Amino acid sequence: MEPTGPPSPRSRGLPPAVIALTRGFPPYARPFSPAVLMGRDSLLGERLSPSLQAYLSNVRPPDKNSPAGRSGAGIPLTPPKEETAGEDPFAVPAVVYLAEEVTSTFDLAWKLLETDALPPWGAVLAARQTEGRGQYRRSWQSLAGNLHLTFRLPEGANPGGGAASVLTGYLLASAFRRLGFPLSLKWPNDLLLGDRDKVGGILLEERGGILLAGVGINLAHAPRPEDLRRKAATPAGTLFGDRGEERFPSPFALWRSLVGAAIVEYTRNVAHRGLSEILADLVPLLAWRNSPVIVTDGGDTRISGLYVGIGPEGDLLLRLDTGEIRSLHGGSLSRP
Repeated sequence: MEPTGPPSPRSRGLPPAVIALTRGFPPYARPFSPAVLMGRDSLLGERLSPSLQAYLSNVRPPDKNSPAGRSGAGIPLTPPKEETAGEDPFAVPAVVYLAEEVTSTFDLAWKLLETDALPPWGAVLAARQTEGRGQYRRSWQSLAGNLHLTFRLPEGANPGGGAASVLTGYLLASAFRRLGFPLSLKWPNDLLLGDRDKVGGILLEERGGILLAGVGINLAHAPRPEDLRRKAATPAGTLFGDRGEERFPSPFALWRSLVGAAIVEYTRNVAHRGLSEILADLVPLLAWRNSPVIVTDGGDTRISGLYVGIGPEGDLLLRLDTGEIRSLHGGSLSRP
């Protein structure tokens, strides 16, 4: 892969920061309120120091007629002086916008890109989505306390075609493994804990050469079986599975760790390597490889066979009963 190119002049001047959106982007997002940052199932969680809680409680949107209210998308969060003696709780490698309720983090990310306010690795993170979307435009349940975000991939992560989806899956599954979570990729865009429970999904959108990745991770909650679509290919689970953690990282804390691990993975194992090398490294991360599977398209077409691997364009390779190797570029994967 080619290394990512230089950002545009306006993006180059956008420093890493955590920004609480205040301007409001109707109809895509509700105006920010401090309550969404703290407490159970919030963006920043419950494990905050008293001084940080006091600071966040007093964060207020600037008056729309003031200089601060007329410029920028929101308030950059700055820790109190007593917090800076240790690790800065808002230190991030790229800008992160925190939103309350949005239609979809994709909608807000594309809106920010209109003013070049979302550089590579920049992200929009929301507490709730009212119109979160998944594969085949299915709805994605957005439970408060889980991770719902859209981030911008660097240019070198977009080889085009179906390879972009599995490349992003490889990048995120590898990043999670760096953090100690043994996730696997269910082709083309689901993240499984081990080989069984679906804990997350990935969806890509591309416009004018810019590639955005939407990511949903079941962090604190998993959808109930009765709330899943009929014939769901895999049961839902949470990132911690049955490990019994009493406390979960907040959505923001998880993303802060995950984006750091993803940048390391991209720099070391993606940016300067060919696609065939990357796809070869992906093979051990594939869920259900060498097992009988069924691939269903958006309708009722079903193809059964033995899942033998990934092709040169990120396509799924299926060995049929006749011995023929069929290459599939789309569909939903399930086990018989």
